Parts: sequence; C-alpha cells; structure tokens
Amino acid sequence: MLRFALPIIFRIRSSAVYSLLRKRLGEIIPLNRLLGIEFVSIGDGVATARLPFRQDSTNHLGTVHATAMF
Repeated sequence: MLRFALPIIFRIRSSAVYSLLRKRLGEIIPLNRLLGIEFVSIGDGVATARLPFRQDSTNHLGTVHATAMF
C-alpha cells in the first residue's frame, strides 16, 4: 500500500519507511500511548503489534477487551 502513497521514497528505501512508521505510530496516536501498544514490525500490508496485559484494559471476563485488541 505504501508503494502507491510514497512511490519515490519507497523505491529508494522501503525498509527505512517501515522503520519510521513503526517508531512513529506508537508516538503520534494518543490511544497507542495510553494503552502501551508497541509496533513490533511493519511490512507491505502486514503489521505486528504488542499490547501488554493490564488490568485496566480487561473486560468483565478478565480477558483483554476487544476494543483494546482492535
């Protein structure tokens, strides 16, 4: 997807673009900071994030709330 949005930069250094996104997404989106979401890896159409288990992000069953996982 980024190939189409940033074609010149992506052609030169796609890994640099993904590295920048991985670092910045955790900082610029307030909910990510609040929940402590860490982006582990980002690729073309794929991303992996880590959400730490905390009591304040659980539901009534004691599991991670669906909104936090989304």
